[in-house]
Amino acid sequence: MIDLLQILDHIEQASVTSHDSTEPIDTKTLAGHMMMQMLGSFAEFERGVHCDRARTLTPEDEADLVRLWKQGIYTMDTLAKIFNIHPSSVKRAIYRVYKPGHSSLK
Repeated sequence: MIDLLQILDHIEQASVTSHDSTEPIDTKTLAGHMMMQMLGSFAEFERGVHCDRARTLTPEDEADLVRLWKQGIYTMDTLAKIFNIHPSSVKRAIYRVYKPGHSSLK
């Protein structure tokens, strides 16, 4: 977000405006400037969501996860909550052990 604000500031200092031909965003207006900042906020949020989903486990955590799953007590969704990761990360950890050539690991 800081980078976007700096870029917008440099553009403004250069007296350059942007007008999108398909969306009603005009950076020379206060509303257009606010819209660009909001778009930056949404982009930052999306990046954060992606980073949360892509959090990697340490080898020790992955071994613990697989051990717990093997006991048959926990579902993948429950393990995702326990380890604070996305369910697809749980699935990949299990597949690395039990289905090493699976397409979801590529």
